[in-house]
Amino acid sequence: MGPEQRQAFEQIKQEIVHAVAFGPVQSGQDVKNVLCTAAGENGPDWSLWQKAPGETRDQRLRFWSQQYQGSKAYYTLTEKEILEAYEGI
Repeated sequence: MGPEQRQAFEQIKQEIVHAVAFGPVQSGQDVKNVLCTAAGENGPDWSLWQKAPGETRDQRLRFWSQQYQGSKAYYTLTEKEILEAYEGI
């Protein structure tokens, strides 16, 4: 992992720590966290989900959304999807 990726990872960790959770946050080795990204026509969406052992449904912890700014608004859908994967990490 290069310095730019490490900085982005640390930033995401801080955002998660300071986020208001939709549901109770659980910890442990068996708890799985999943970050989902989507590239919409108007802007990106990210959601953070958690799956704990013994639960039948995933718990949504956090949701982010924003509008594309500047030239990003004119990207093709494929370019937007690549951008969201990059920015989501």
